[in-house]
Amino acid sequence: MKKKLIESIPIPEIKTKSQKQIGKATKEGEYLILDLFRNQNHTGRYIINIETGEHASRTPDGEWSKKKLIRMLGFDPLYDSIYSDNVKESISLETKEDEETMQILAKGKNRWIQEIAELERDYDGEMRIRTKENRYRKVDQMMSEVPEVSEEFREWIYGMCKERFLFYNKETKAYGCSCCGTQIPEQDLERKPKHGESIQCPHCGTQVVVKKRQKQMWKIIRVCKLERIRQEYGMARHFKAEIHQTGTGHRVYLDEGVRIQLYRKDYDPRGYEIYYNQDDRIQEWWTGLTRSQWWITNPRNKRMGLCFLYPDGIREALEGTGYEIMINAFLEMAGCNLEADYNAAMAAGYRYQRFAYVLEYLIKGRFYRLCQETTRRCEAYNGSYYGILNLRGEGIGQVMGIEDRQKIFRIREEDMGEAGVIWMRYSEEYHQKVSKKSLEYLEKHRITPDDIVGLPGGIAKKMSLEKIIHYLEAQIGEHYRNAPEVLNQWGDYLAMCQAVGKSMDEEMFYKPKDLKRRHDELATDKQKLEIVKRMAADPQMRKQEAKNMEEKFPKTTEVMKEIKEKYEFAAAGFRMILPETPIEIVKEGYALHHCAGSSDRYFNRIENRETFIGFLRREEEPDIPFYTVEFEPGGTIRQNRSYYDEEPGIEEIRGFLKLWQKEIKKRMTMEDREAAKRSAILREENIRQLQEDRNTFVLNKLMEDFMEAV
Repeated sequence: MKKKLIESIPIPEIKTKSQKQIGKATKEGEYLILDLFRNQNHTGRYIINIETGEHASRTPDGEWSKKKLIRMLGFDPLYDSIYSDNVKESISLETKEDEETMQILAKGKNRWIQEIAELERDYDGEMRIRTKENRYRKVDQMMSEVPEVSEEFREWIYGMCKERFLFYNKETKAYGCSCCGTQIPEQDLERKPKHGESIQCPHCGTQVVVKKRQKQMWKIIRVCKLERIRQEYGMARHFKAEIHQTGTGHRVYLDEGVRIQLYRKDYDPRGYEIYYNQDDRIQEWWTGLTRSQWWITNPRNKRMGLCFLYPDGIREALEGTGYEIMINAFLEMAGCNLEADYNAAMAAGYRYQRFAYVLEYLIKGRFYRLCQETTRRCEAYNGSYYGILNLRGEGIGQVMGIEDRQKIFRIREEDMGEAGVIWMRYSEEYHQKVSKKSLEYLEKHRITPDDIVGLPGGIAKKMSLEKIIHYLEAQIGEHYRNAPEVLNQWGDYLAMCQAVGKSMDEEMFYKPKDLKRRHDELATDKQKLEIVKRMAADPQMRKQEAKNMEEKFPKTTEVMKEIKEKYEFAAAGFRMILPETPIEIVKEGYALHHCAGSSDRYFNRIENRETFIGFLRREEEPDIPFYTVEFEPGGTIRQNRSYYDEEPGIEEIRGFLKLWQKEIKKRMTMEDREAAKRSAILREENIRQLQEDRNTFVLNKLMEDFMEAV
C-alpha cells in the first residue's frame, strides 16, 4: 500500500447533507479511493487496489488500519452480510461521476460493494496462505540448521544401557559379543558358560551376560540433548532411543520427538517454543501447502518425562536464556547419569530461583533418588512445584524439615526418596525408630505417616512402627488381602471403640487378636459406623464452617455455655447433652446429614434465645450422634432429627423427652417463661409464613415433631 501517495490526495468537498453515508469516489492508478461522509463530515477513507485486492482504511485523524468496507459502513460482518439490502442501502454515491468511477468494478446500483467484498476475501485468503507458507518455510530453515547427532552421542546412549550380552549361535558354535561384535568360537573358552551367567568377554574384557536362548535384546530409554544452534537460542532435543544388541554388535535407533527452542532473554520474551515431530511432511488439502515435519501441534502424542541428559553442550545451550540458573545442577546430574524429568525441572527453575539451588544441593549431596523424585513433582506446563521440600529453607535441615543430622545422613546413605524424608520426619516427631525393613514395607504398600497418625486412640504413640507392621501382617489372610485394607478397617474399629467409650489404654481393645470379628461385633449397625466416620471427617473444613458461624453470630457460644447445666438431663437409657461451641453443632449436623450445623437460622435463634439445640444420645453410646433436638426455652420441642431425617425408636425417644420436659419445667425461671412466650409467638409467625408459601412438606414435618411442654 502506497500510503504517502494516498495521503497526498486531498479530501474532496461534498454538497449533499444527509444522515445517510455519502461516498465520493476517486481513481488513482491501481487504487480506488472511497471517501465517506455523514452530514458533510468526513468519517473515513477506504482504499482498495483493484488489481490485487489489497485494502486499507484511514480515519480522519490519519490512523491507518486493515478495516474492511463493511465495518467502515458501520456493520459487523459476524451479524450482517455484505449482500443484504440494509448494507447496500446504507450508502449512496453523491454524483454520476462517482458512480462512473465505481463502475470500474461493476455496473448496477451498489453492485460495486459486492465486488469489493470479493476482492477483499480473495486477497485476505491469499495473504493467509502466504503467511502460512512463510511460517512453514521459516521452520524448515530453522530445523535444517540443527546438526545430525554424532557417533559419540550414540555411544553415550549405549553406555546408559548397563547390561552387555554374549549371544550363542548354535549353527556356528560361537559366541558373539554385543559390545565389540567379536565372534568367539566355543572351543576357545576355558569352559562352557551357563545361560544367564555373567562373565568377561575374552576379546574386549567387558562384563557380559550369556544368552543361549535369545538372539537379540532390545532396550528403550529416553534421552535429552542440549546444544546451541544459534547465538539467539539453544535447543533441548528429546529422543526415544532403542538399543538393539545382537551377537554382531549393537545399534542405537533414534526417534527425535520434541525440540524446544530456548530463547536468549533479550531475543524473545516468550522464553521458549516447542516443536513436535509430525513423523512426515504433511500435505494440506485445504491450502495446497506442504507443512513442515516439525510443527507446534502434537498429533502423534510425542512425550518427554523421565530421561537421561547428555553431558556435553549444557552450559552453551542454556547461557543467556531464562534457564541458565539450572546449568550447575544439570551439569552435576548429567555427570552422575541421573534419570530425571529435565524438562519439568527447567520450567520449575524458570519460575522458582530457589528450586535450582535446592536441586543442585541435592545432587551434590548425593541425594540421588530424592533429586529425581523432586523433578517429578514439577509441572512442565507452568513450572509449579508440589513436592514435600521447602524451597525457601535455609540449609538442608529446613529444606527437608528435619533437624536431626543423623537422619539426613541416613537419607543419603540409603538413597531414600520423598517417602523416606516423610518417615524420617515422623521418626523425629514421634521419637520412633524406623528401620530400613519397615521403611521398605511401608513404601511398598504406600502407607504414609498420616495413615498411622490418623488412627484413633493415639496408636502412633502407643505402638512402635515394627509392632504396627507386625499387627497388619498378622491380620492379612482370609478377610484382608493387603495391609492398607487392614489399616482402613482398624481405623473404623478404633473409631467405634472411642464412640462407645471403650478404654483406649488397654491393648486388648486397641489391638484385638481377631480384628474382623471384633470389628463386626461393634459395627452390626452400619449406620452407626457411618455416623462415627462422618463425625471425624474433614476436621479443618468443619472448624472453618464453625468459625464462619461464630463471626456471624458472636454471642452463640456465650448463650450455649450459660444454658448448658439447666437443660442437660439423663433418664430411661437416654441423655440430653447441650453443646458448648458452634463446632459441635456443625459436626453433629454433618454426621447425621441434616442442616442444623449449616443453616444460619439455627444459630440466629440461639443468639436471640428463641430456640436452642440439644444432642439426644443413648446412655451407653454418649459419643455417637443419635438425635438432634431443637427446643424452645420452655422445653417445647419444635424439631427432632436423626440420620438422614429418619426417626429410629421414635416412641422411646418421645417417652424420654416427656420426662425431660417435666424436669425442665421445674428448673425454669421467670425470665425463661417470658422467653418461652416470645418463642411461641415467633413459632406461630413462622408457621403462617410456611402456610402462605404452601410449603406443606416442612409443615408436616414440624407437626410430626412438635411436642408442647405441659
